[in-house]
Amino acid sequence: MAAVDRDRVYVTGPSCGGLGAYTLAARLARRGDGFSDRCPPAAAVVPVCGGGSVVFAPLLAKTPCWFWHSESDSAVPCSDTEALVAALEKLDAPVRFTKLTDEETPESPPYVAYMEHHNAWTPAYKVDSPMWAWLFAQSRGEGA
Repeated sequence: MAAVDRDRVYVTGPSCGGLGAYTLAARLARRGDGFSDRCPPAAAVVPVCGGGSVVFAPLLAKTPCWFWHSESDSAVPCSDTEALVAALEKLDAPVRFTKLTDEETPESPPYVAYMEHHNAWTPAYKVDSPMWAWLFAQSRGEGA
């Protein structure tokens, strides 16, 4: 089995997975709980339309984050992500936020068609998304 580059562990996910990515990255940043001591902290996290708790912001103050959300998301309010971004900005954290307009948000696939403007993952994860170059440029580096 190939070795894992422990300086380049990335966490991302859409919707509930976006919430999970943010929460997992915060947990990996916390040391001394047994779980996080066995796993390296994330080099970067990309939560997509997931929201999350501002309580975890201090744990991610040094972790590069790029949030994606649609402004009129009917499943997870964009204001949840805006609050997270604001909390991280107050900590001078390395944070980016792409807030998609309704026109930039593709129609949701049939399995989530009832969730209007929730499909922020298609623009975030498309093959030519600028997110990929940014993500793969992130590394915990020496002594991180």
